[in-house]
Amino acid sequence: MLKGYFLNKKYLLLLIMFCTIYANYNTALYEKKNLAKNYYEANLYDDAIIIYEEILIIEKRVFGNEDINLLQTLKKLYELNLLNGDFKKSKQYIQEYLNIQSSSLLNQQNNFINPLEQLKNILVEEKKMNEVFSVDSLLQIIYNNTNIIKKDSTLILPKLLINTIDSTNYESEYSNNDVAIDLINDGLKFLENDLYTEAKNKFINAIKLNAEIIDVNYLKKIDFGNLQQNLYKSFLEDSKNDSLTNQYHNLFLGIIAYKEENFDEAISFLNRYCDNHPGDVNALLILGELNFKKESYLNSMFFFYQALKYDEDNLIANKFLSEIFIIMEDYEQALDILSYISKNNNEHIIFYNLGYCYYKINKFEKSINSYTQAILLDPEDYKTFYQLGMSYKSNKLFKQSLDAFKKSVKLNPNWGLGHYELGLIYQMTLNDDLAIHHFELANKNENFDDLNYRLGMLYFKNEQFYKSMKQLKEYLVHNMDDIETMKIIGDIFLKLGRFPEAIDIYNRLVEYEPNNQSFYYNIASSFYQLNDLDNALDYFLKVIELNEEDYSVYIDIGIIFNKKNLFSEAESYLLKALDCGFTNKNLLIQLGISYGGQKKFLQSLIAFQNALKYSLEDPILHYQIGIIYKELSIFDLAIKNLNFYLEYNKNDEVTLMLIGECHLNLKEYDNAIRIFEKTYKINKNYNALFNIGKSYEKLGDLKNAAKHYKNVIKKNPNHVKSRENLIFIYKNLNKFREAKKECEIIYMLDRSVYNSIAFCRE
Repeated sequence: MLKGYFLNKKYLLLLIMFCTIYANYNTALYEKKNLAKNYYEANLYDDAIIIYEEILIIEKRVFGNEDINLLQTLKKLYELNLLNGDFKKSKQYIQEYLNIQSSSLLNQQNNFINPLEQLKNILVEEKKMNEVFSVDSLLQIIYNNTNIIKKDSTLILPKLLINTIDSTNYESEYSNNDVAIDLINDGLKFLENDLYTEAKNKFINAIKLNAEIIDVNYLKKIDFGNLQQNLYKSFLEDSKNDSLTNQYHNLFLGIIAYKEENFDEAISFLNRYCDNHPGDVNALLILGELNFKKESYLNSMFFFYQALKYDEDNLIANKFLSEIFIIMEDYEQALDILSYISKNNNEHIIFYNLGYCYYKINKFEKSINSYTQAILLDPEDYKTFYQLGMSYKSNKLFKQSLDAFKKSVKLNPNWGLGHYELGLIYQMTLNDDLAIHHFELANKNENFDDLNYRLGMLYFKNEQFYKSMKQLKEYLVHNMDDIETMKIIGDIFLKLGRFPEAIDIYNRLVEYEPNNQSFYYNIASSFYQLNDLDNALDYFLKVIELNEEDYSVYIDIGIIFNKKNLFSEAESYLLKALDCGFTNKNLLIQLGISYGGQKKFLQSLIAFQNALKYSLEDPILHYQIGIIYKELSIFDLAIKNLNFYLEYNKNDEVTLMLIGECHLNLKEYDNAIRIFEKTYKINKNYNALFNIGKSYEKLGDLKNAAKHYKNVIKKNPNHVKSRENLIFIYKNLNKFREAKKECEIIYMLDRSVYNSIAFCRE
């Protein structure tokens, strides 16, 4: 009994001692866990790891090496080491975690998911893709609950799993892009908090995966915002260390430089990176693309071929190489590449380029087939329809070509080349309106010589001269030696009455063709229209020098001489035209004028009457004949012809004056007065008043005569003839003083007239 008491007392003391130790343990452990947590939250991972390792040692002493109470600490340790980039230690703690967790796997199988995911990530980082496949397979079993997981399963037991992973020979199809992207996104979060070191670690770990994200598909498109330059500077500082690890900094520096379009700098960094990573396909691809952008095509080819040494089926490298060969117009080489990659890749651009290459080597049926395949892959691409139309056109399938071009401009109404091709088709089919319509639409977005020329010529054909001139001038900017187009512009200037510009154009043309008489003729005609008769005459004479049988020019020269009142010279050249065996209405009219100017009135009359045979109702000819009859004093016929003219020109004062004068000469004074009064009403011409006064004087109505002479003098005080007639009227009316006064004025105005009047000298 007493022995039992002492025994129980002993156990009680041990229990009290254990409880004291446990309480002290809990207090110390609690403090350490709080400290580790604080370090973790402050991103002081190294310090946090040290404390958690101390906690793990304590926990193992208290609970043993395989107790589930260790799991939380082990989880913190593998996560922290993973964040710190120490994959080896992280892997060690995961294995330890799994060893403990395996004992309760059947009840807690989901607890395996997180560490297995972390283990998978580490294996991805280490590029052990076969092992990744094994872990991933295990995860799928857990996720799907497709098998009953047994404690002794060689697939599940962590020890066996870890030991067998390296020997796994499965060919993995697992892509590490997702992991890399997660790392990138984590890095961006650090970057937003100005944690550049942590951000860089994440980015570099992503790059170490050698994932596709470092090519054109992802990393180059990351938006670092306004922090990009700071990140760049941070990487640049780290890159000074030429360690193998820091070579990834050169890769990242190259990518940032690429994003900022500093291509030379990007190439420099990436070349440094490739010195230590010659087999990095993605880096080689970026270098190839950079040189491509710089149009350094030979360098670009070098890097793409280097990439193909390590990945012979690389799609990006093959596509770029085909593009380079197309640029270099080596379509056969491009076709070899495109045909190869098209077998396993249904990309629109591949079949588009196939179509283009076939088109360039005149294999139009194959081109049509390739473009048709490209359209099936992307039915909204207007350029493919355009190129299909070009292939149809080259194959003389114009209906199909028209449909393809229509589809092209329907998808993109601003596609100038599509409208241009439609314009060509409509021009070919003589549909000028539609041709002009589409050429105009093309001209809104395109400006090239053939378009300007065709549109200009269509405008010219349809007499839209201002528009034509604008387009053809645009064309001539790059085609200064196109003589035929310069001729058309010269013709347009003539038609628009822009004679100085016409002269300039034709003078330029003369430099190209100094013996082209039409150029001289147009220059002469332009000077004539400007009323520069001397220059016009010089150039018409130049035409005659080149072609003595050009009768029309003889007529033009005759016209100029007539205008210069050199009627004899005019007659000479006009007769030369007749000698050429030619006669026409204009020639006869000019002959009539030249004869009339020389007072050869009968010859003039004959010429005008012969001209009248060409047009009996020509009022101008009747006018000319009327004048000749007046000169020949055949006043009744003069009146008849002048009245014919007057029917077409009712208020022509000159004609009215001539008719009035004819009536006056026929002593038809009342008719004369009527005509002269009508003339005076038109323009208050004092000459009409004078002739009215003269008619009244002939009728013996001296008072009315004097009245009209006085009205003439009011309008023109220097009209000597009215004053002279007044002297005779005053003398007959015995108004001698008034008569003498008029004599005195005449004396001042015209001494010769004064001397001819006897009354004034008395």
